Amino acid sequence: MLMDFRDEMIYERMSRGVYQSDLAERCGMSVGQISRMERGATVPRLDTLLLYMAGLGCRLEIVSDDP
Repeated sequence: MLMDFRDEMIYERMSRGVYQSDLAERCGMSVGQISRMERGATVPRLDTLLLYMAGLGCRLEIVSDDP
């Protein structure tokens, strides 16, 4: 499941034509942090994910499958 989410993160960034360096500058992270998240070398905290998505102009929505 985490892989699917990383794929979505990368897809959103690339579909907007945003390089990792641009995103890092927009959200106040290093290029290394962005790269490690996208490669799955680290599991980002929720606040880090929020910064990443905000840097892309997206919002993060958490949805439960429970009724």
